[in-house]
Amino acid sequence: MNATLDFDTDSDGARRLTDRRFEGLTFLDLELHPTRGSRLLLERVSFVKCRTHPGTCWISGGTTLRDVVIEDMDCGDALRISSNCQLERVILRSRKKTRSLVVRPFERDDPRFQQHTNDWCLDVAEFHGHDVEVIGIPADKIRIAPARQVVVCTDWRTRFDWQAIGLKRLGFFGIVTKKLLAHNVGAGVFSLPDPKRSPAHYDEAIREMDILRRAGA
Repeated sequence: MNATLDFDTDSDGARRLTDRRFEGLTFLDLELHPTRGSRLLLERVSFVKCRTHPGTCWISGGTTLRDVVIEDMDCGDALRISSNCQLERVILRSRKKTRSLVVRPFERDDPRFQQHTNDWCLDVAEFHGHDVEVIGIPADKIRIAPARQVVVCTDWRTRFDWQAIGLKRLGFFGIVTKKLLAHNVGAGVFSLPDPKRSPAHYDEAIREMDILRRAGA
């Protein structure tokens, strides 16, 4: 039998799910898409070793995630969360390197992320997926694993003379800074290429990172 999320509705009309732990359960999907003007809150909620079938996990802007843990979620090709969500101390973990994480603005007309806490927002340090992309959340509010993930600044595209210092516009940092530029944000977090799956790309990214650091990045 498929599990469901039973939201309560408070006096202000917001839908809430609080103090719940879901472990080893299957959901048809975990697609949380609040309608315009409505509010959706998950607080102190954990999803551990759950899966979605046949759907996926996609959390849209307008959702608040507060003290939420999503661990080893099997939801197809990628876990997708809009960076227009309000994220407060959200932990995303995955031990499988085949999974991807995409956190970025998906809704063009939604307001940009607004930080309502001085605390950290997102922890992806234990997300071992082969592709991690976080765009639209202040980089200093994201916890990362520096050996596998890197903070990239958009202005690196203009601050340095790439040809002069030996960087390629189609290299790793050229591609990811172009993504940041497309979303009009100052910085983002990206996973480095997997050294086992793509050793040549990994070596190139490490070389480029060293060049950027020596240039003052």
